[in-house]
Amino acid sequence: MFRNVNKHLFYCIIYLIAALISGIGLLFNHNISILFVVLTGVFFILSILSFSRYLMNKPKKL
Repeated sequence: MFRNVNKHLFYCIIYLIAALISGIGLLFNHNISILFVVLTGVFFILSILSFSRYLMNKPKKL
């Protein structure tokens, strides 16, 4: 179970980095900006879902 907790936190960080890269791509490429807006939103939502999964699976302290 401990591996699953680390996996979800790892995915959360990866999705946040991908959202940041997509946001930076939006600043530099104005021709296909709608694609970068959609990608940034999707990666940000995936990051929130992964973080909530991490919080739900967190081992409870006694």
